[in-house]
Amino acid sequence: MGIGSETTRRKVRTIGLAVEGVEERVLLSTGIASPLRSHVAHYAAMPKSQKLVLSGNLKGSLTPQPLADLQNVSLTATLQGRTGNRKLGNVLITATGIAPAAIQDQVGRMKLVSQLQVQFVTPSGSDTSPGTLTLGTSRNRSKVPFKVTVSLSNGTDILAGASGTYTIQGTLNANAGSISGRLRGTLRTQPIA
Repeated sequence: MGIGSETTRRKVRTIGLAVEGVEERVLLSTGIASPLRSHVAHYAAMPKSQKLVLSGNLKGSLTPQPLADLQNVSLTATLQGRTGNRKLGNVLITATGIAPAAIQDQVGRMKLVSQLQVQFVTPSGSDTSPGTLTLGTSRNRSKVPFKVTVSLSNGTDILAGASGTYTIQGTLNANAGSISGRLRGTLRTQPIA
């Protein structure tokens, strides 16, 4: 059992907690700790931010619409699923963006679609923020890898003032227009008074 071992650290932590408990009883019995107790109660009552971890599966569809210039296409993806977080519940994600019309014909090459607007809607709050879509390389049009990355910026309700980034990573079936992916990310909410 070395100095840096986990067992040693646990014993030191246990001894430290026992000593703190004895010190606290002595202070409380003498009345010295009353101001200390009020400070601790004040800090315990302060609002705290919440960490919301996202980890869920999504399914949906991709709908391309040709634009008037015939060189660009408007992409709309709609995904539904679970966030994996009890406070947020189920989620509906809608992403819209403009890409070159040849994006579906050349699925074998990596592409980045910027100017993507992503709407993240849950029963507890929503957010509409810009994001990026990266289409990976694949010779099989029914399994094109993709990744959407979004940083929160315009949240409402529980997501008002929240920060963090989430990703949706999965596969796109360019022939059928179907999408399946995994939602992952960590969001930090503002303290609620």
